[in-house]
Amino acid sequence: MPRFAAVFTALLFATAGTAHADRYVSLGIGKSDLGGGLNQSFDDTDSGAYKLSVGQRFGNWALEASLFGSDFIDGLEQESTLSLGVGLKYHFMHTGPLSLYGMGGLNKTWLNDHAGTGYDLGLGAELGFKMPFAQMAIFAELAHHETELRSTGTADLDGSIRTAMIGVSVGF
Repeated sequence: MPRFAAVFTALLFATAGTAHADRYVSLGIGKSDLGGGLNQSFDDTDSGAYKLSVGQRFGNWALEASLFGSDFIDGLEQESTLSLGVGLKYHFMHTGPLSLYGMGGLNKTWLNDHAGTGYDLGLGAELGFKMPFAQMAIFAELAHHETELRSTGTADLDGSIRTAMIGVSVGF
């Protein structure tokens, strides 16, 4: 984990002088749906999802680090996954202030005594506008997070978390 943070920080600062680069922070909330072994072990009826991201944009591409999670029910208790991910976004269509993008990345996920790695894929739409103090965007995003969670004391939990989110990004 410390190695990941050091590499990401070095990449972010190494590209600080690049032309047309926009740094941004985004926050999203939404719903999640479990699949695979996660769906068999937990109830996702009242699930929630959240995501905090920081990114650096280079033209149509963006490098992004994110912290995201999902809440769901285990019997009478609420459980939560927590994931740290790094990935790329590609904005493939621009029409005025509207932009469509695809994304993919790798993540590390934790759930109680389970931990594992996985990947993320998704599609999103972003509506950008300028404010007097910053450039902002509202986004909607659908994503698929696949993970293999391992534990030494209990059974493995392989599965997926599909999320639908809305949120806001602020560029600086």
